[in-house]
Amino acid sequence: HDYSEEEYDEAVKVELPVMIGKIDCVVHKELCHKQMIMAYPTLRLFIDGEVWRGGDYRGHRTVTEMAHWLTQVEEIYKKEVDDPKTRLHDVHEAALDRMGKGDESAE
Repeated sequence: HDYSEEEYDEAVKVELPVMIGKIDCVVHKELCHKQMIMAYPTLRLFIDGEVWRGGDYRGHRTVTEMAHWLTQVEEIYKKEVDDPKTRLHDVHEAALDRMGKGDESAE
């Protein structure tokens, strides 16, 4: 995917690291059931391993719109925590934990 200048400009406004993962609910039915994912695609944000209280992303599926939404979430998050710096490693570990992979995936 080639990104437009507008998409790039909006995406670089997001300061905290964001990992995007894709789960195939046909293959991973149990995980999707556990997460109460009923419609596809579902875009869900996890912060520190917990589902973002603001709910799933409901906007347009464009880089610009998603980046704008993430920037808004980030501003709320920064106001709520003492240390807004989240390391990519922490995000990765939280994602592995949520998927039930734990330490065995580190091999």
